[in-house]
Amino acid sequence: MSTKKEFVLKICKGNRGRAANNYVLAKRQAVHSMVYQKNSRKLLKRDVRAQWIQQINAATRQFGLSYGQFIHGLDRAEIRLDRKMLAELAVTEPFTFQALTEYSKKHIPWRNTNARRMTADDFSSIKKGEIPPEWDPKLFPPPIQALKQRIDEQMKNADKKADEINKKLVATGKVVLSKKKKKAADYNEKKKASNKE
Repeated sequence: MSTKKEFVLKICKGNRGRAANNYVLAKRQAVHSMVYQKNSRKLLKRDVRAQWIQQINAATRQFGLSYGQFIHGLDRAEIRLDRKMLAELAVTEPFTFQALTEYSKKHIPWRNTNARRMTADDFSSIKKGEIPPEWDPKLFPPPIQALKQRIDEQMKNADKKADEINKKLVATGKVVLSKKKKKAADYNEKKKASNKE
């Protein structure tokens, strides 16, 4: 069983000058070196992750994707592979990695990067269910209209639930409506009643 002094001198063995033998100087040096060790452990993780990202980026460029597009496509496809495994596949399993890039491409809402920016007409055509000419129909499938209808239904349901919650809160007295909001609520109720008749 070594003493505290022997432990500190063992850590500082091989240091230059008196820091290797003098306990007072060695103690200071040991604390200093341990702080650097702790910081380096964190920096090493950062450097290794950066290396993985470089390997993935180099591999995805071969198949016409950038690193960001590739990761975005995997995220949309709900493929949960970490950078370490992707880098390993990129280096050791090129065919598997190519299949991943193809799968990622299918899940990216592509736009031709050389095409003009989207205008208000493009957005209105998307709402109608038409695809703007610069979008690739193979990679951006046409059921936009169905998606829009589903979103509209969800919004209506959310509005109904919000109205029900508000009515309950007003009825229990937890929320007090202002005069303006009361008039608007009364008007809406009268309008609904007249529509039913």
